[in-house]
Amino acid sequence: MISILVPVFNRDVNELISTLSAQAKELQQGTEIIIMDDGSDSYYRQLHSSFPHSSFLRYFESGKNYGRIRTRQMLCELATFDWLLFLDCDSFLISEDWLQNFYRRIADDVHVVVGGRVYSPEKPVDCNLRLHWKYGSKREKTKPASTGYVNRFMTNNLFIRKTVFNRFDFTGQWEGYGYEDTWMGIQLESINIPVMYIDNPVKHAGLEDTSTYLAKSREALQNLEKLSKLVPKKILVKHVKLYFYFYKLQSWRLLWILRVVYAMLSSTTRRNLHTCNPSLILFDLYRLNYFAKLAARNL
Repeated sequence: MISILVPVFNRDVNELISTLSAQAKELQQGTEIIIMDDGSDSYYRQLHSSFPHSSFLRYFESGKNYGRIRTRQMLCELATFDWLLFLDCDSFLISEDWLQNFYRRIADDVHVVVGGRVYSPEKPVDCNLRLHWKYGSKREKTKPASTGYVNRFMTNNLFIRKTVFNRFDFTGQWEGYGYEDTWMGIQLESINIPVMYIDNPVKHAGLEDTSTYLAKSREALQNLEKLSKLVPKKILVKHVKLYFYFYKLQSWRLLWILRVVYAMLSSTTRRNLHTCNPSLILFDLYRLNYFAKLAARNL
């Protein structure tokens, strides 16, 4: 028995819900699908107003934008079953056995399963989408643990027992976008609950233009700065590579070099990130410099 939980914000999910419904009905395992609109524009709410309300499919509107964490908590409260399957609204199912692959894991002695995310292998024609596509394709790969690959915990395609989800502490007034996945992964590690990574990805279908993606990246780094006050440094450096480099520079008192280098390359960096071939190294430099400024401001 699985509750599929889909938080929605400014995204048309009719096709996604149709595909989910078809897989659930084929399995006949008592699955339910619950959709929560998190304060989307009226255009998107109107698109979803025709969703039927039944024991199988339920649609709710939060009334305002609560953000990713609170919306997931509300979905959990509405869920009937003991297993929760969180799926981001900008996902596209690429396997006809996607849902069945999670049902197979119920028999295993597991509590948390991550299915992963993939991006289209084809570069987007619009160069304004290249930065998001390139970062996602290169840095957000998820592979089974048997490969020896160190995965980043992600909740876009997450199968988790309700009892485990309810143990998460979301202290810290999480807002907007970014690093809530990291915070959840750290908590699972602290209570010795292992995460199983399986090859059951969904395709990311919501590339954002470079300006929007950069703004969201800055927003995420503001959450990372909050997280750095909740988590010991020795733990955070293991989970966030950018923080690892920041911490090393800070420990060696070399942050001044970062400021000098970025001052020399800032114009080049901003131009490059908007090109058809953005550099991930320059993107890392951009984010590292921004985080260092945040950390200095909030000392």
